[in-house]
Amino acid sequence: MKKQSQSNSIFYNGVKERQLTFPNLEMGAKKVYNYQSQFLDPHLLHKFIFGDNMPIQNSTLEVRTDKNVVIDYKIFNDPNKTIIYSKTEKKGKWIHRWTLSDIKATKYEDGAPGYLYQIPHVDFYIKEYTINNVKTPVLGTITELFNYYSDFVKDLNKKKIPN
Repeated sequence: MKKQSQSNSIFYNGVKERQLTFPNLEMGAKKVYNYQSQFLDPHLLHKFIFGDNMPIQNSTLEVRTDKNVVIDYKIFNDPNKTIIYSKTEKKGKWIHRWTLSDIKATKYEDGAPGYLYQIPHVDFYIKEYTINNVKTPVLGTITELFNYYSDFVKDLNKKKIPN
């Protein structure tokens, strides 16, 4: 079922969520859920979170890109470096894979920092891509990130407001 996402801290976020029901689950049962996402703006990729309020036997993020796309990533909350990364080639595409196994259930407490402060996750981003031998930088450096953000505010406050 698809519905509007609800959040206590945001008045409206435009996010839709899917609610899955797995009927007749018993102790020892396994849930498997696969999905695909397509990103239209190379700056707006998502993070992948390796955890939940229930134990997870195996969690894998797989990102497939054309060979002309260079991605990079940052891993957070994995001090023992247990998230395994691999990059392989298949049918002319790069396959980037991050896997974490035997994930314990996360317990949330009132007043604690958000879950991104404790749950392992990976943020991936596009450094650059090449089309017709033209290399286009995206988010490979802090300067490129600044230029992307500054585009949003470049036309604000152009008129001087009288005192």
